[in-house]
Amino acid sequence: MFNEYLHALRHDDINHLKLKKKKVLLDNLNVKDKEYLVWQEWKEGFARFMENEARKHLGFKENLYGDKPPFSRISFYRSGDLFINYLHGYDPKLIHDLNKLFFSMK
Repeated sequence: MFNEYLHALRHDDINHLKLKKKKVLLDNLNVKDKEYLVWQEWKEGFARFMENEARKHLGFKENLYGDKPPFSRISFYRSGDLFINYLHGYDPKLIHDLNKLFFSMK
């Protein structure tokens, strides 16, 4: 299920497949796991997003670590980066309001 979510995040989709896959993933987690996923995607995903923005600016390769199985907590950094990038495409100001970003990721 997490692999399908990452796949959806990697590919732009006019039908908002990303959000549908995220909902399916969250619906299949217990409350504590759901909270952990959102927290890690927000906290570490934002750090990875900023790292990759700097890498692009400097002409370095993007950090894709955690993108492929076997998945671990590091994979949440990648999914958070991808999800934040997705949200940033719809609202570029969102990355300047971390509180609003967090609640957008739930």
